[in-house]
This record gives sequence, C-alpha cells and structure tokens, in this order.
Amino acid sequence: MPLTSVPWEEYARRVVIQVSNYLDFEGRYGAGGRQRHVLDLARVVSEKWNREVVIVQKATKPFERTCPNGLPVLGLRVPTSSKGDALLALRAKRHLRHDDALIYAGGEDAWPFFSNNSKGIQHGIWWDGPLSAMKRLVQRHRSIAFARAVRSIMCVDTNFINWLRGSVSDGLELSLKCNYIPNYADTDLLTPRNDTPPSTDPRLFFARRFERKRGTHLFIEALSNLRRDGFSFTASICTIGGADTIRRLLVQESLSEIVEVSEERMDSILGRYRHADIAVIPTLWSEGTSLAAVEAICAGVPVVTTPVGGLGNLVVPGFNGVVTAPTAHGIAEGIRQIAQPSAWLEYHKNCLSMRPSLSRSRWEERALAWVRS
Repeated sequence: MPLTSVPWEEYARRVVIQVSNYLDFEGRYGAGGRQRHVLDLARVVSEKWNREVVIVQKATKPFERTCPNGLPVLGLRVPTSSKGDALLALRAKRHLRHDDALIYAGGEDAWPFFSNNSKGIQHGIWWDGPLSAMKRLVQRHRSIAFARAVRSIMCVDTNFINWLRGSVSDGLELSLKCNYIPNYADTDLLTPRNDTPPSTDPRLFFARRFERKRGTHLFIEALSNLRRDGFSFTASICTIGGADTIRRLLVQESLSEIVEVSEERMDSILGRYRHADIAVIPTLWSEGTSLAAVEAICAGVPVVTTPVGGLGNLVVPGFNGVVTAPTAHGIAEGIRQIAQPSAWLEYHKNCLSMRPSLSRSRWEERALAWVRS
C-alpha cells in the first residue's frame, strides 16, 4: 500500500514543520500572523495529538533553540531571502527520520525539493498584485508543483482552491487535496463589544501592517472624503511599522485631531475591539482570510472590506458587513451604511453568530483532523 494512502495517525511519531521564519533569523522570538499559525498548529500536534514536534527554519548561523512556548526550533544556515527557499527544503530533508511527517508552513517555498508524503499550508494568493509577468509565471509554476507534490493542503480561503481548479487540466483532481480551514480568533481572549449601536461619531478601527497592499493610504483617503462631506467620526489606526509616516499623512489631510495612531503587536491588540464600532479592511491585493477581519467579526464589530482573496469568505454583504470596490468612495459609503444604528445592530448580532465557527477551539478540531488523516 502506498504510504500516501496511509493516515499519518498510523505511523507518524514526529511532525516537522518547515517555515522560513518562526523565530527571526538570529533565533529571537517575534509575533506575527504566520508565527501564530505555526505555534497553534504545533500545539495541536503536541497537546492534542501527543506527537513530538520540531520547527525547522532559515538562520544566518545554525542554532537550536527552545522558544518561549517550549517548542524546539532548528535554524539551518541558508540565504534568508527567497533565494534560500530551495536550499532550506533540501537541508531540512536531511534531518527527517523514517517515521517523520513533514508540514510545509509556506507551501510552495519548498520547490523543487518537496519531500514524499508531506502536507502543506496555503495562506492565500499573494501574487495578484503588481508583479512582472515573469514573477507571476514562476509563482504559478511553484504553486502547481506544490499542489501536485503534497498529499494534502490546508487552505485558509477558497480563493486558492478555485484558482487551482481553473489553472491546469488536472486542477479538479488537485483541488480535492485542499481542505478549507479558515483563520480564527482566540475568543477566550477576545471580549465581545456591547450591543449599543453608535449614536454619533462612530469609532472606526484599522489594524493593519503598513504596506501598500493593506490599504492604509486608501483608508486615510476615505476618511478625508467623509470629513469633507460632513460625516462625523473618530478613528484609530493600529499599525506595525510606518507610524510616523501615517501621522504625517493625517496632518496633511487635517485628520490628526480625530485619528489616533499606535504601533502594537498583533497579540496585544485584541482589547481594542471593545471600543470600536466599525472595522475597515481595505485590502488591495495579497490577502487570505485576514486575522483582523476574523477578530473584528468575533468581537461583534461589523466590517467594511474589499473583494480580495478570502475576505469574501468571511464578510457577507448585508449580513455582517459591506464588501466594496477598493476605492475611497466605496470604503466611505460602506462606513456610512453600517453606521446607521438599526443596520449596525443587525450586523453586530450577525457577527457574533459567527463567533463559535471562527473560534480557536473550532480551528483546533479541524486542524487536528487534518494532521491525523
């Protein structure tokens, strides 16, 4: 019987998770979306499945660390840019034992040295932005090769599944390897917002990295439009990087007195949703199922977003938010729509109805079934 038809439950004694960076390249811990995903997956393997787990990543110098959460991390010396992806995969294979199960936390990053009987995680299509034709072609090739090489794929959205189905003649067969397991929020740490709708000056909340694709400039332009049209509001921008640049932009748009800016870690932001009325996720490209969108929904905060990546899997127009074109006018109109007290209350209740399905505990159930299969 081919090993690929045998469930991991029957033979895997250790799970190796390969990722470009869980710790930084010198072995220091830092919090980010992918790091949190890897950490929680490792916890599922070790605590729910009772299997040994080790994380393998890139490093400027070889290291072996036990991270603050007790997980062993092996750093392999390879180039830390994307040029080191293939070499990391090749060297990681040399550390595998016969009873290991390997998960690629970055999917196509292991091309072309995929290990037999491995699984992978696909975090969303990131090559839908302003890339050259050559980069798009290379990424298409790597992603399809990844889907053909592994036995199973955890997908955070359905966008990649549909793209795969329509890209090659065996796309339908490859799509059957995909398991849609969306991102999640730790609802034990996320207190829901109260049921009081905004009466005046709704509080807008933007929690995104400072990157063009995440729509910071678009959000500020929408705020400027609202202010010019006489719509009253206050806003908070929680960013990773770029705070000084954002403050300068707000001064230029005469918004600095009503928009606060802070730089916060992803794992310290959950308490801010209790004080928000509307979350804005104005993504331009390169999105899976946004952690900010998931957290807002689980906190009962309606979302204004764009039809990019997996955002349409999370936000249903007229139910828990507004999905609009990525334009300042569209974002501003979405905010106006949700800000109506009766509409807000309906959106709020519908957001909270999704809280159990997007909880960390539900994700753990799905992830455990996936790793054991």
